Amino acid sequence: MTQQQLVIDAVTWEEKSVKQIASETNILEPNIRRILGTGTKTWIFERIAPGIYTITIGDKTKCIIKCWDALQEIKKLSKAPYKFDMVFLDIPYKTAAVTWGNRWVKYDLITQDQFDEFLHDLKQVITPTTHVYHMYSNAPSWWKQMKAYNDSFEKRWFKLQKQWGWQKLYKNWKPCSNMRWEIMKREWLALYSLEDIDTSILEMDYESTRPRTASEKCSDMIRSLITQSTKVGQRILDPFAGTWVVWEQALNASRNAMLFEKSIDRVKNEILPRLTKIFSK
Repeated sequence: MTQQQLVIDAVTWEEKSVKQIASETNILEPNIRRILGTGTKTWIFERIAPGIYTITIGDKTKCIIKCWDALQEIKKLSKAPYKFDMVFLDIPYKTAAVTWGNRWVKYDLITQDQFDEFLHDLKQVITPTTHVYHMYSNAPSWWKQMKAYNDSFEKRWFKLQKQWGWQKLYKNWKPCSNMRWEIMKREWLALYSLEDIDTSILEMDYESTRPRTASEKCSDMIRSLITQSTKVGQRILDPFAGTWVVWEQALNASRNAMLFEKSIDRVKNEILPRLTKIFSK
């Protein structure tokens, strides 16, 4: 009996998952999907353990989302058999502008000492030429505090390769302003690596309309960073995910992604609903 006939017989009388069919017929899951007409590029999103979700395309896991503490998880990653080719850092800084000015913030903040230790651990999971993008505020009111975070890169022997920024715009394409009606400064975007790399072809000057939420990043910018810094099939780490932009653009560009988001509520209320919307298309 052919594989096609075995699969058809397995689903004749009742609806079954691909895993159930594979267990009954000993046929590989990608072959089952192809026989059923779903194709090997079907996206499968599933919860594989408490706080761990995966996105699988064909028979390959392309994205892992963990609802865990990045400060602890980065230490475990040092034992992984692979390295990351790009890292995007937009961390929840603990500065006066956040603790005093943004009382709506409900997520855990990271101190400068914690960030310093994180960078120490990060070095164990990257290559000498991994592109590490660091996004941070250029607000003058808390620049001294922000500089303490930036100094950790030099302390941990990261080399600044290039620096530019991202200008948020209103829908009419005019620069966003603050509460005093002053034009908001660009958010800085710095590129670090452990060894010197060629930056002549890199674009790091971006403008875009303001995203839907304060923490969400510009999709076009993230897509540009990914495609100019990695190749198809390479790995991207977003340890302070917050929203969905990095993993979405990584998957669209046929890269692999790992995300950490400590807040299970944020995963449930922001990331998972957007996943559902994508998979329902």
